[in-house]
Amino acid sequence: MPVPEDVLTDRIERFSGHFRAELDQIAAINGESGRTFRKLLYLAVLDALSKCVSGPTDYKNVERFVAFVSNFSGWPDGQRVSLTHLVALLDRDPNPAFDRVREKARAMLTAWTPMRSREVFITEDPLPSDLDADWPRASDGKLMPIWKVRLEQLTHYRLLWAHRNRLAHELRVPGQGVDSGHLYSPFYHELTTYSLGDRDKPPTLTIELVYPDVFLLRLCRDAVTNLHRYLFQNKVDPYEGYKFGTFWIEELNS
Repeated sequence: MPVPEDVLTDRIERFSGHFRAELDQIAAINGESGRTFRKLLYLAVLDALSKCVSGPTDYKNVERFVAFVSNFSGWPDGQRVSLTHLVALLDRDPNPAFDRVREKARAMLTAWTPMRSREVFITEDPLPSDLDADWPRASDGKLMPIWKVRLEQLTHYRLLWAHRNRLAHELRVPGQGVDSGHLYSPFYHELTTYSLGDRDKPPTLTIELVYPDVFLLRLCRDAVTNLHRYLFQNKVDPYEGYKFGTFWIEELNS
């Protein structure tokens, strides 16, 4: 039975208001581990929001999350391919079929260095279309994977999911990047690591990827705003995407 329009309006406003209030409370978390906790909870909000527009599909969790972020967060750079991850994979796969894209990716990464004290924003990462002409294809015409990793898995949409998983399952951010709080968009920076036990060992230089917590907050707020508009325009009851009831096993609450 269709929900009366005034009831639907109230439910959409209540749903959106709930998540806006939750985001305000998350943003107020302080303490030594505050940034880690905030990041974990911002990504949990995105995951939770994604359920109200996924419908009864066979989406895997990652597909539902990525589809929601790409459709509602207003983050077009999420489709860009992380150059550092791409080069790292290509360096580990000697397949000559990737020689052209390997040469191109290495040249792009070399242009970033030396970074010294500057950061490189992910807007300098390539789009999939920038790599398409040089990427080898299988007999069925699809892009070949590198070490069973597909090109789409190197996009920032998918790396955001990896970020969410590391926080959710290990309570730590992936990589060794430093989020100092002064930048508001995803970026890379150089990191020099010295060996404490061996003074003769040369330092290790890496390029680290960082998703700032203020960026994740903005992503969430934009997603709530865009989702709110979508729910009104399409007369969608957001609560239909969730099951409520006594039992912890969701199917028992049907």
